[in-house]
Order: sequence, then C-alpha cells, then structure tokens
Amino acid sequence: MADELDLPIEFVLAFEEALGKVRPGPDDPAPADLPGMLGAPRRAIAAGVGADVELRLVRVFTDALSRVVETDANVFHRHIEMPLLDAGRSHGEMLDIVNEIGAELDLQREELVWAIYRRQQERVWTDDGVQHMESAIEAMGLYERTERPTAFAFLDLTGYTRLTEERGDEAAAELGARLAQLVHEEVGRRDGRAVKWLGDGVMFSFRDPAAAVLATIEVGRRTGEVGLPPAHAGVAAGPVIFQDGDYYGRTVNLASRLAGAAEPGQTLVDAEGRPTRRRSRRPEVHEHRRGSIEGDERADRGLRGAPVLRGLGGISAVAGVTFDPGTSGFTRAPTAPTAPRVLKDVLATRRR
Repeated sequence: MADELDLPIEFVLAFEEALGKVRPGPDDPAPADLPGMLGAPRRAIAAGVGADVELRLVRVFTDALSRVVETDANVFHRHIEMPLLDAGRSHGEMLDIVNEIGAELDLQREELVWAIYRRQQERVWTDDGVQHMESAIEAMGLYERTERPTAFAFLDLTGYTRLTEERGDEAAAELGARLAQLVHEEVGRRDGRAVKWLGDGVMFSFRDPAAAVLATIEVGRRTGEVGLPPAHAGVAAGPVIFQDGDYYGRTVNLASRLAGAAEPGQTLVDAEGRPTRRRSRRPEVHEHRRGSIEGDERADRGLRGAPVLRGLGGISAVAGVTFDPGTSGFTRAPTAPTAPRVLKDVLATRRR
C-alpha cells in the first residue's frame, strides 16, 4: 500500500503508531481505512510539509480526539448507563436502551465535532488572513501596527491539595469543573483561550496583554462566588514558540514563576508586557487602582505607579495586583524594599 500511495514505508508505519497503535510490521495487513486517512498527510508532504512535522500533527489530532472520545464515553456511562442500573433495570435492559440512544447520539456527536472543527478553523484562518493583510498594508507605508505581544497567564487555586485530602477526589473533581466554567466565561469574553488544564489550575493565552491581566483578576475575584478557594496568578507577555498545540519559551516560564510567587488573591504581572509601537519599546510598570475592571478599561490606564520588584533572577519588573473582597477593589503589592525580599524568598524556596 505504501508503494501504491508513493509514500515511504517508514512513514506509513510511523503514521499508524502516531494513531496510538502498536507499530505494525511492513508485512502486516493494512487497515481498510488507512488509505483514506493517508490522503491529507500525502498532500501536505507534497506541498512542502516535512514528514516529521506531519507525524507530530497526527499525534496532536490523536491526543485531542482521544480526550474527546474518552470524555464522551465517561459522560454516557455516568449519566445514562448507571442511572438506568440504579433505577433497577437489568444489564440486558440497560444495553438495549443505551444501544438505541447511542446509535442516534453517535451521529449527532460526529456532526457536532465536525462543526466545532469548522468554526475553530474559520477563526484561526481569518486571523491569519488579517495578519497577512496588515503586513501587506504596512509594507506599503499606509499603516503602522501596534505591537501586542502574546500574553500568557497561569492561575492556580490555593490549598487545592489540602482540600483534596480533606474532602476526597469527587470534591476535587467538582472544584476543577467549577474552575473550568469560570475560566471559560472570563477568558472567552476577552478573546483569550485556555491552553491546558493543570488539575488545580490553568494556563491561558491572550492576544492583548491587558485582557490577560483583567481576566486573571476577574477570575480571582469570582472564585469565592462559586465556592472555590482563593486563586493566585501570574501574567507575562512576549515571544514564544508554538509547537504541537502547546507554547514554549521564557515568557511561559516567567508567567508560571510569577503565579508561583503570588499570594492568595494576587496577580503578579510582568511589567514589560505592555503593548507598544514597533519603533518604541520601553518597559513600564503597572498596578491596578482600586475600582471596577468592567467594560473597556485597559491595564495600561489602571496600572500606573506600581511598586517595582527587581532582582528576581530574570524578572526585571513586577506589578502586584491584589483583590480585596472586603471592599470589592484592588490594592497595591507590598512596597519596596519589602516586596523584593519576600518574592526572592518565595522563589528561592520553590527552587529548593
């Protein structure tokens, strides 16, 4: 079959392995659906995509869709199969009922997955097209873009491990579900995206650094409303490497370190992440004033006059933003020189 499709046999074998299977031998029978599945990789490689890159893409597809299928199956089992058995149905009766439901639901789920893929594809391709148009207009000297480096935020719940030990795994899973709902609401309304979930926390990205600051603070403000423990977060903006659906680089590491150094109810912000014109990049320090963050308020308006926390091993300037539930407002981070010493101690402890 590899010869018929004009693909190296090693690529075909590695392709099957990337689908989550045991790597087959060259003489093993080919699955009936394999030729159709190889159509897209074959075309991509012919267009110039490296074979190794295409295999990584297949692994991303496999990992993402495996999570979709496993979650779907878990929901079906917990909320359809088990309630039927709990209601006194026999296993045979339950299977007859769920087979009928499943036959219909499978087709609808397939349509749902395909529609979601199309919507996400439209979003990403539209953004890519706009960037190319802006670059072309800028090259003609008709437009100057405001450079907004991608911002990344890490947010963690305080005391999650202790709560898990005290209340059990079911309670921990419920807390995770509440956090997911809260994050999707606040991140989505500010054009952000949850990149990955970390059990008691989340990493998300924003095209606008100000939106990242506002979203993390608002999530932290609302945790108590939905029965979650206090959150602490870190935000940084700058260049990153995007590969296989994830982000890598100093900016991501910095955001993670800031989140780890933040106190409960606090967001620490890398002060060098403010959007600037291409020809004028100057680090600035920000801090939220007390007050609302609703509407179109931007971090560069509401984060002025912050204390600068220096000498943190790669963190040149940090602004601290703390939500005060007693006043529904925001307070400054500790003033220097206390804050640098405190943060140094926290970071040093975490390194050990």
